[in-house]
Amino acid sequence: MMTTFLTFAACRIVMYQMEGKLCHGEQGAYNSEGYNTLQRFLVEKPLKNADEWLAELMKENEMLAVRIMECRVAYATQEDQGFEWKNVKRLAEENIRESNVKLMREHATSRFESMMDDGKC
Repeated sequence: MMTTFLTFAACRIVMYQMEGKLCHGEQGAYNSEGYNTLQRFLVEKPLKNADEWLAELMKENEMLAVRIMECRVAYATQEDQGFEWKNVKRLAEENIRESNVKLMREHATSRFESMMDDGKC
């Protein structure tokens, strides 16, 4: 899931760059063909499995696929400017704990209700 998420983030970054927007208000090169290709591709082929999706994009536009692959690597590996791994880890741990508690409560409630319905309590 993280690979797919990072690939989607890279797609958004590349689209932003192709719109002619860069960091700190700088102007970049506008690439309407690449932008439109990527936007259409995201609509027609939802990004569920990053590697399969990129393989399909590679068949249609090799340079665009390579650019996204390079961007996702850069985004994932630059701790000072890229992805906030510590926050993701913290949020994942919190979500897992909360999810476990919720699932156990739902299961216990369901079991208790079925026992009440069966007359076992």
